[in-house]
Amino acid sequence: MGTKSLKNYLIKGFGIGLLGILFSSCSAEITNASLYGNNYAYKKATYNKLIINYHPIYGNNPQALNLIYTNDVKKYINYFVYQDRGFIERGIEKAIYYSPIILPILKKYNLPSDFIYLPIIESGYNQYSVSSTGAAGIWQLMPQTARDYGLVVNNQIDERFDIIKSTEAAAHYLSDLYNQFGDWNKVLAAYNCGPYCVSSVFKEDPQGSFWAFKNSFPPETQQYVPKFLALLDIIKNAKYFGIKIKKQYFNYTLHIYRPDSPQELKNIALAYNVNYYLLKRLNPQIRQDVVPAGGYVYIPSFGKPNYEEAYTKDSIRGLIAGE
Repeated sequence: MGTKSLKNYLIKGFGIGLLGILFSSCSAEITNASLYGNNYAYKKATYNKLIINYHPIYGNNPQALNLIYTNDVKKYINYFVYQDRGFIERGIEKAIYYSPIILPILKKYNLPSDFIYLPIIESGYNQYSVSSTGAAGIWQLMPQTARDYGLVVNNQIDERFDIIKSTEAAAHYLSDLYNQFGDWNKVLAAYNCGPYCVSSVFKEDPQGSFWAFKNSFPPETQQYVPKFLALLDIIKNAKYFGIKIKKQYFNYTLHIYRPDSPQELKNIALAYNVNYYLLKRLNPQIRQDVVPAGGYVYIPSFGKPNYEEAYTKDSIRGLIAGE
């Protein structure tokens, strides 16, 4: 992510606005006096200022997933509405909460904005989720897939749990799958069972549809696509189904702090006068409560945004929506 800064402005109200991610450069000198007095010797360090701007409307991408009402789709609509409504409502609320982060990344990769709801199926938007097969984070990325898309995965830092970086990797992966298969249903199938699986199914008929070959997929994948389409139908007809959603949005201003030597998360929280448990929640990528040298930690800042600075010509799209 470098030393670029992300400028985030939470646009209050839910009217028409611009969805943007704004970055500008800043740095800070961390001295032993500013942290804990002269009892601790810290080297100079830099951090990036990160602010997220959003617009809570999901239909901002011309590409759309085609809803089809097969018996499996109808089955899951009934299941979600009448037997697992709480799970769906909590998942949608989390999708809305993280929309300031996720929507710009989907847009960057020209993905349907509906993919913001895919983590509901994958993990219930549980950022700490780990499957029995080793997939992790809201996007349930496998270790090797995550590494292939630039994420660090080790016993100190696992960026699959980082909402921003894991979304970047997942979106890049989904985009590559679409470039390979050219069909969103096949993309969903490949995200579940892998591209080799999909290629094998359609080896004899590359232009065939998912529905025509559905029974050739593993049982989980056969249900994965209709399950997601059922979820989308419910979301697009939430009022009809009586789905009630509380709208809250991720609105933290964040600094990215990179220590020059290993530091315990609790000491960083103390240094910045930030609640330790909030800091942990914002940094699930830190696996052992120690930020290693070369690592990073997101630190919340509640200062008012400087709009004039954010809209200067020097602002760039970076960490989230950067080219």
